[in-house]
Amino acid sequence: MLLFFIIFGVIIFFVICIFFSKIVFHINTLEIHINNGKFQYNINAKLSFYVLGKLRIFSIKVNNEYIEKMLKRNKKINISNIVSTSNKYKKFKNFKYSKLQIQNTHLNILIDTEDICVTAILVGAVSAVILNLIRNNIVFNFKTDEIKIVPIYNMNNSIDVFLKCDIVLGIKELI
Repeated sequence: MLLFFIIFGVIIFFVICIFFSKIVFHINTLEIHINNGKFQYNINAKLSFYVLGKLRIFSIKVNNEYIEKMLKRNKKINISNIVSTSNKYKKFKNFKYSKLQIQNTHLNILIDTEDICVTAILVGAVSAVILNLIRNNIVFNFKTDEIKIVPIYNMNNSIDVFLKCDIVLGIKELI
């Protein structure tokens, strides 16, 4: 009988630990440069799993070398394969992105096109999308966090994105 209560207590403890766990994707630097069709990126991030919100179990560093290694391993990326595999996971159909929390956000987007009107329209469209995300998903502190969308009128085709943030997903949100 005592063994039953010990096993039951251990099971309850593990359920509580898993219920209050979270996955954190900490992006130290993410730089994306698109200039006249040339794509360059620089990433330095860490994916971590925390139990009870504070105790880190493991973490994976994600950088340029890691991304290139993953891309070499999967040389062919076919859009139809991605769509067919996403249809298999219908249980995530009801998952809402509002369960994600984006914290400590520092975003800087520089937009430049060859046409001034297109640049102005793109800045407005990107601003509207980002403001919608802030309203729904981002834990935004107006004193420390910043989001800048800057039009540049140099008549080049370039977009530069600089991002630093923490993306947090609680395991209880998936259950």
